[in-house]
Amino acid sequence: MAVIKQEISGLGLKEAEFSPDHRTEFLTGLVLDHVFYRGLTLEKAEAPSSGASDHNPLLVEFSLPEYTVPK
Repeated sequence: MAVIKQEISGLGLKEAEFSPDHRTEFLTGLVLDHVFYRGLTLEKAEAPSSGASDHNPLLVEFSLPEYTVPK
């Protein structure tokens, strides 16, 4: 995971931080699911508990940053 985080940082990507964070984990405690993004504003990221699947859902909301069109 450290190598992946180093590579995504070099690409200008950020990792969403979840609250609450009930993402599914390996036996080692590392989480299985991640969301990486660039060019957006993270508004909310949640990973609630659910018995509907073997992975808990990732609920993520983004907004577009304000952009001024060049003249």
